[in-house]
Amino acid sequence: MEGGRRRATFGDSYVALTEFTEEGPRAKAVLPYGNASQPGSPHRGDQLQLYAEKKMRPVWHSRDSVRAHLERRVTF
Repeated sequence: MEGGRRRATFGDSYVALTEFTEEGPRAKAVLPYGNASQPGSPHRGDQLQLYAEKKMRPVWHSRDSVRAHLERRVTF
């Protein structure tokens, strides 16, 4: 414990469930500890509440669904 605060050092880092249907795959997932290591990133723990509630978010896998949920787009 650092400064009276607990820090996660191990545990589930990615949980996913995929269902293969006649209409195509459907999936849900959660990244409890985020996938960003940059200080100040809004995604370092933005799915912790979902994980604590034993819920998952939808996984967007088609181009249209990904584009519909973009936070930002950067061209290099």
